[in-house]
Amino acid sequence: MMQTVLGRLNWYVIVLVVLSKGLFAQSQSRDSVVHRLILIGDAGRLYHGKNPVVDAVQSRYDFNDPRNTLLYLGDNVYPHGLEDENHPDYDSLSAILRYQARPGLAKPGVGKRSRVLFIPGNHDWGKGHPDGWEKIKRQGRFLDSLKAPNIRLLPADGCPGPEEIHLDSKLVLVVIDTQWWLHPYDKPGLDSDCACKNPDEIIARLADIAVRNKDKGIILATHHPFRSYGIHGGYYRFKQHIFPLTDINDKLYIPLPVIGSLYPLVRGVFGNIQDLPNPLYKAMAQALEKAMAVAPNVTFVSGHDHALQHIVDGSRQYIVSGSGINRERVKHGKLARFVSSEWGYVVLDHLTNGKVNATFYTVDEHATTTRKHDATLFTLPSMADSIKKVSSRPVWPDQVRLAIAPAYDSVGRMHRWLFGENYRREWATPVSLPVFDITRTKGGFKILQRGAASRPSHSVWPTPADANGCYVPSRKIRRGRYRFICGKRWRAIFCRTRFRRPTPTHP
Repeated sequence: MMQTVLGRLNWYVIVLVVLSKGLFAQSQSRDSVVHRLILIGDAGRLYHGKNPVVDAVQSRYDFNDPRNTLLYLGDNVYPHGLEDENHPDYDSLSAILRYQARPGLAKPGVGKRSRVLFIPGNHDWGKGHPDGWEKIKRQGRFLDSLKAPNIRLLPADGCPGPEEIHLDSKLVLVVIDTQWWLHPYDKPGLDSDCACKNPDEIIARLADIAVRNKDKGIILATHHPFRSYGIHGGYYRFKQHIFPLTDINDKLYIPLPVIGSLYPLVRGVFGNIQDLPNPLYKAMAQALEKAMAVAPNVTFVSGHDHALQHIVDGSRQYIVSGSGINRERVKHGKLARFVSSEWGYVVLDHLTNGKVNATFYTVDEHATTTRKHDATLFTLPSMADSIKKVSSRPVWPDQVRLAIAPAYDSVGRMHRWLFGENYRREWATPVSLPVFDITRTKGGFKILQRGAASRPSHSVWPTPADANGCYVPSRKIRRGRYRFICGKRWRAIFCRTRFRRPTPTHP
């Protein structure tokens, strides 16, 4: 009898130890997360009145924890975006958005502490129809009507972005509306209030973000993927070569073998602008990737293709999380580390040890989650190392004495005869200048952006702002020597055509 009791006690002790270790491991795992970014793409419809992927995420994560961010990667409302309030489908379409926003709502009109962000997709822009801009603005207004500041559409009002969101001190989320780039009809342009009004300004702003955050981890989020082995990446099975109409309707098994083999080529090169092989789409992807080249720790995340994909191309990581409610074919290509055509989502965890890990989950119709794939995307300096590191700021003098451009006065007689005297001596005269320490003067400034969006040629010069929000536009002093040293005899003929704005300028 005593042995039986002791045996049972031993089992109870073992069970308690195992449970305590499990609880400790969960607590330790939770405490080791600096920030968690949850990625769901293309979740824009309901399945029997629910979305199992959204349900799985809401039940698994605490959205009162400010360390959690839920990001929807576009195509938030199928099939053609949010219709106006007089449309018979408005209630059902708005219910889809409300369902996705639900994890971030404590109660009507009250948001939780976690952020829930939406990126526009091509379906949100009316699937490329002329009323697309109005539909994406309407989606933003609906999300704003929830009166929860943690729930937002980014970029807003149909603007392209990029939007820069610091998830923590070492991890930055950058959001771009790539459908703005591909949309063929009305959209915000030169007359808009958008910070960037054309592709050149988007690239300049994105390159600036990359430079400023090159010592951090950057997650660049777009709806359209830059690498994919799904349908939009140009993947076609044998069935599509013989029965190409099944891409339109699963039941259209009409054999068209020759046309079927031409279909992928025609669709990619001459047809669907929503496919990666399309020249405009490909040029956009290449330009955005090139702008990020200076930053070593970048991961590109997207939706669009209805599958889960982890692709590694050289030092770059690409994640497609587009199976929020749809499932489509996907190929395990040579650069793929993992693919799945099941419903699911992806979680990016920035840990205190500096690692940024990706975990891929699949979800069934009952919202049951299965962990399928894990990967470390990159490693940043750990939080402990960041705390220990003491940055030594240089001590600057109150003023310095120097000449702005002494070389302008160090030229020979022939040079002066050809180009004139003008203000050479003034540019070579030493002057005393106060030192502007951007970290200390008037309490310190921070960089808002580089230059004005309406003046992309000045985009490399920073715009600092103080603690009160007052900003000081800056520009370089030496802006082109021939604007102020071109002699009068040559100004009207040679300089006016060869050099822009040759008017002499006093330093």
